[in-house]
Amino acid sequence: MIVSTINVNGIRAAVKERSPENQGLLPWLKTTRADVVCLQETRADDEQLAEALAPALADGWHLASADSHVKGRNGVAVMSRHPITRTLIGPASENSAEFSAHGRYLEVDTGDLTVVAEGIESAAQVTVLQAMGPILGQGYHFARPLAADAAGAFMAGRPAPGGQPSSPQLAV
Repeated sequence: MIVSTINVNGIRAAVKERSPENQGLLPWLKTTRADVVCLQETRADDEQLAEALAPALADGWHLASADSHVKGRNGVAVMSRHPITRTLIGPASENSAEFSAHGRYLEVDTGDLTVVAEGIESAAQVTVLQAMGPILGQGYHFARPLAADAAGAFMAGRPAPGGQPSSPQLAV
């Protein structure tokens, strides 16, 4: 199975067609080879998320989400081509309130996988996740947004223009 992860920076903005070159998330979902797509920073409640992704859901994608209790902030979701059979919002930990209240952790079973969509923003959150055992993590705590040319260089595995390092830390 192929799992992709995307920081959408607001799902309603992500699904908008901006130009012929940037048609938004929905056409990408139609053509991607990914079986599972983790979305971070959805910035929408469950109803708004389902509305924005309605065409993809009609095409057979399944959706689970953890919205933030703060309007317009955070939020994670998992989309899968396979039925989602279990969901857990917030890690199974006594220190999970930071994740569950702010929509920063969603664990789902889909197909033969358990997949976690999360957004790590602080060292304290890293500590909570490390207590759960080995996990691969991503988020603002590890890597700040990159300019388009630096992102392209990072994806190609070469130094960014101007010799700037382009390899954010991804493992917790």
